[in-house]
Amino acid sequence: GRARCLATLAQLHALRGDAEEALRLQAAALRAAPLEVDEWASAVLSLSSLQAKGGAAAAAEATLREAAQICETAKASPSSKAEAIASQARLCVALGRLHLSATVGASEAPAKA
Repeated sequence: GRARCLATLAQLHALRGDAEEALRLQAAALRAAPLEVDEWASAVLSLSSLQAKGGAAAAAEATLREAAQICETAKASPSSKAEAIASQARLCVALGRLHLSATVGASEAPAKA
């Protein structure tokens, strides 16, 4: 439905280099849910990626942490437990990669005199 269309538009804007509009549309896609758990996690991953690429690593981290916590809550539902576990794992991997890139980036930064 509407959420899928907004997410697709966000991807198109990201490909065109319009990060601000892509971020706005991806956030709107998440608000326009319902999405399946897997689709929702993909939308969250896209949003956090856009945030990180836009220089908002702290926002990307917060997005991933909050989404992982939502998955933790969703695991209580027998009908979505397996998808919630898989989605939480994807979100945690992305969070780890975000931390790794921040650590590597900080260690490669030139020393200030």
